[in-house]
Amino acid sequence: MKVINAGENNPMFGRSPKNTKRIKVYSDKHLGEKEFYVRSTYEAAYVELLDKSGDVKSFVYEPIEYKTQYVQNGKTKTYQPDFYVTESQVVYVTEVKAEWQKNSKESLLKKEAFLNNHSTEYRFWPE
Repeated sequence: MKVINAGENNPMFGRSPKNTKRIKVYSDKHLGEKEFYVRSTYEAAYVELLDKSGDVKSFVYEPIEYKTQYVQNGKTKTYQPDFYVTESQVVYVTEVKAEWQKNSKESLLKKEAFLNNHSTEYRFWPE
């Protein structure tokens, strides 16, 4: 019998790789711990933007309730958007990507899988 460690069966599911550099940030608008770690300087800049925005009421970093599976090159993978944002009139998720990454095959597969499974608005940042 062959055991496949894909998606939720993977022992690293929902956990960060040990060698990943993380950046500590702080926000009063973050639901949960006010001091937390993000994975990139782009994400740190986005936290600062959310924190300064008068429209943003709250946000969650890497919301686990929005984990979505997708298939790439025959392998099942798990995707989790970077941010879940609540404004006074709208709720949306945001994927933070460098400009050159937004239209990559993987980014578009993740977006498509998310939209097929959730009705929440999906945005890239920077736009």
